[in-house]
Amino acid sequence: MEKTINQAIPTDPPPNLLGIDTTSIGKLKPRDLNNNPKLAATILTYLTKCEKKISELETENETLKTYPANYDRSQLKSRIAQILSFIATIAVGFGINLLTARPNDIGGIVVLLLGIVLEIFALILIFK
Repeated sequence: MEKTINQAIPTDPPPNLLGIDTTSIGKLKPRDLNNNPKLAATILTYLTKCEKKISELETENETLKTYPANYDRSQLKSRIAQILSFIATIAVGFGINLLTARPNDIGGIVVLLLGIVLEIFALILIFK
C-alpha cells in the first residue's frame, strides 16, 4: 500500500518541549514561569548566553575602535622614517664623495656619520 503525499507529511507541529506556545515567547509574563521550571531554566540559560555574547561584542567593539588611531600613527611613523631614510641616503652618499676626494676631511666624516645616525634612527622608528 503506497502512502500519498498528504499522508507522508505530518500536519501537526512537533511536540512543544517548553510547555507553551512558541509563537508567544516574546509576550511571556512572570506568572507564566511559576509552574514551568523547564521554561524558566531555558530562558535563564538563553539570557546568560545573550549577556556573555553582549560582553564579547562590546570588548571586540572597543578593540576595533583602536584600529584607526593605531593605523594613522603607524602610517605617520612610516612616512617620517621614509623621509629620514631618504635624507640619510643622500648624506651618506655625499659624505662618501667628500671622503673619496679628500680622505682625511673632517667635513666628509661628519656628513657620513650624520647620514648613518639618521638611517639608524629611521630603522628604530620603523621597527619600534
